Amino acid sequence: NESSIGRICKLDRILQKYFNNSNLELQFVADELHVSVRQLSRIIQKQYGCTYREKLLELRMIHAARLLSTGLSITEISYEVGYSSLSAFHAAFSKYYGMAAAQYRKEKLLPEG
Repeated sequence: NESSIGRICKLDRILQKYFNNSNLELQFVADELHVSVRQLSRIIQKQYGCTYREKLLELRMIHAARLLSTGLSITEISYEVGYSSLSAFHAAFSKYYGMAAAQYRKEKLLPEG
């Protein structure tokens, strides 16, 4: 269905644009797509195989991992990807990647000396 493909593309654009907004709520995204929260939840589950929160977490963590290769501090990265609390970012990153952000930066991104 062409309209559902367009909706998925728009959903991707919205999530990519706003994922770092710490207050990004499902209702805002649903309003942007002109669908109900329930419809949006079903669309996300069908398209990505996960919940809205899981998709948002994935986008934030992928972006955070990329930013670890820059000169930004972990505190700056946490705010950049939408966390208003450094401890919440640390908990999410550790759970997602199985290690702290500083450890990830050291092990995955810095060349062996």
